[in-house]
Amino acid sequence: MGSTSFKTKVVLEALSERFTLTELAQKHEIHPNQITLWKREFLEKAPEVFSRADNSNGRF
Repeated sequence: MGSTSFKTKVVLEALSERFTLTELAQKHEIHPNQITLWKREFLEKAPEVFSRADNSNGRF
């Protein structure tokens, strides 16, 4: 469901906390639970990004 860029956009909006989960869900026409799942997955995998960066002398 949804492209990677769409999911990232929604998650970043959710993390900004400028909108409620309900507002975001209505805006993007998806269920609030879906946003919660994407957000959880995003946050769980975030350390991997920095782990890879640490292994390459801090560069992305």
